[in-house]
Amino acid sequence: MATAARAYRYDAAPVQPRRERNTQVRVVPGTRQADAVSPLFVTVVKAAFAVLMVFAVVACVRVWFTAATVNTLLESQVTSSQVDQIRSSSESLQVQKSVLASPSHVKERASQLGLVEASSVESVTLDTDVVTYDGQGNLSLSASLSAAAGI
Repeated sequence: MATAARAYRYDAAPVQPRRERNTQVRVVPGTRQADAVSPLFVTVVKAAFAVLMVFAVVACVRVWFTAATVNTLLESQVTSSQVDQIRSSSESLQVQKSVLASPSHVKERASQLGLVEASSVESVTLDTDVVTYDGQGNLSLSASLSAAAGI
């Protein structure tokens, strides 16, 4: 079965097919159809939509408040656990301080380091300090110089 292909001329512009005009217009007399939806129904639908939107906004705000509350509670729990850890650490440090500061521990540690108790104790007495302060708690050079000259 052989099929025939259209022949094209390449030296001429392509010919557009002609459309026939349908000049016949037919008018049917009648009346316009009434509105399919009453204005009252449209108002009710708009009001229902407004109520639905208000409900959606309230629901979103409630979810936001709930999420904020949960976030605050979680942060509170983390802070509470940190306070508990710090308290237990503080208690263990106090115990360690009391153990390390006890005289028996100091003597034991000194003997481990090769230190011995002094056979005699002497004290040094210093003269009065010549440095003086003014009324605001700052060092006063002139008052210090006069105190040094008076010694």
